[in-house]
Amino acid sequence: MTAQASSALAYSYLKRYEFSPKTLRVTCILDMGHSGITITFGIFLQKIMDVYLTRTNRNLGGRDMDKILMKFIVDKFKKENDISADIFNSPKYAKHRIKMLPIIEKARKNLTTNSEVDV
Repeated sequence: MTAQASSALAYSYLKRYEFSPKTLRVTCILDMGHSGITITFGIFLQKIMDVYLTRTNRNLGGRDMDKILMKFIVDKFKKENDISADIFNSPKYAKHRIKMLPIIEKARKNLTTNSEVDV
């Protein structure tokens, strides 16, 4: 059994009482790992589950999202404080970027269940 099928099976088990015996429910299961992302679409009835489609991108993952979030925060900081230095790419600020990484990763994980996160 693949990881995607086991995720769909776990979902169908947890939600089995919410499914209708006659109405199909299509659900998207998103799994973002450190270096890759997988999207799985499952079709569910009350006692039937089928994995309809699975797609994986091994070049987009949590690391990439962390970089995007960090660039967003750095750009916002530069704009608010009227700084013109290239903080994001300069080796001079590498130590500060390394300190930011665990904070950014925690914020990304909190964005899984929340629509806003303070950093």
